[in-house]
Amino acid sequence: MNRPTFSVRAVSWIVCVMAVAALMAGCAASKKQETAPAVVQTGAGFNQALRFIQNEDFPKAIDRLDTFLQGNPGDSVALYNRGYCFQRTGAYLSALADYSAALEVDPDMVQAACNRGTALFENGQKDEARAAWDALVKKHPDYAPAYYNLGMYYLDKRQYERAIKEFSNALGHDPSLTAAFVNRGNGYVALGENEKAVQDFSAALKVVPTEAQVYFNRAVAHAEMTDYDQAISDYTKAVEFDPDFAAAYYNRGILYMRLGGDRLGCADMSQACSLGLCDRYRQMQKLGECPLDVDGNE
Repeated sequence: MNRPTFSVRAVSWIVCVMAVAALMAGCAASKKQETAPAVVQTGAGFNQALRFIQNEDFPKAIDRLDTFLQGNPGDSVALYNRGYCFQRTGAYLSALADYSAALEVDPDMVQAACNRGTALFENGQKDEARAAWDALVKKHPDYAPAYYNLGMYYLDKRQYERAIKEFSNALGHDPSLTAAFVNRGNGYVALGENEKAVQDFSAALKVVPTEAQVYFNRAVAHAEMTDYDQAISDYTKAVEFDPDFAAAYYNRGILYMRLGGDRLGCADMSQACSLGLCDRYRQMQKLGECPLDVDGNE
């Protein structure tokens, strides 16, 4: 019998929150927006840039910020926002230059320091990113997003115990960082501590009850504990909120078959194949384990 696809995926991989005039937390771990001490700019060009950022039209925002910075070359908030726009367009070296310039003006701008780490990471300079976040938590030990990003770094390195420690640090400073629960749960799954993983995924789902990826991850943990009924329930929630979630159909199909529901299982495998996850389903067809045409009915 084929095994389910038990890999879990990280949620909110080093996400940067949209920049605004009053500086939201640059690399917050979730959609929660933290406001730093207000530094509100005025001027038509700057305000236009913010509107473009809000509409995710980053090239136009960069153009407006270029003009604004010609007359205000030492404005740390404008530099930060332009760095954010460069980062969103993949111009990581330009983003790094702007974040560094903003920090020269305001060394305590934690958002710029944190986002500088994300730009380094996205530019492939992962160890330099870790060093930047390490320096940030030493200088600002209460800044939860930096711990979160360190957790993501160690999760990427498959150093799961250290990742869990950093996610726990993040949650200790900000229990509302939902993604820290999710990714700590991923670390627990990797270590086989599935009960703890279920607790973390459940905590996240209290805040984001329609997040398909979290249901999928919790289903993986339940399946590893052989709690197949609960795993099927969670995979069902995952496809309810994301009808194109191929891996969820595939995993649910395998569990249906393990419990004797071959037609339901083959129907799910067929659906997964229609979404691009086909290799094992085709093998099962060749072996006669699934019919060539499946209507999904028992």
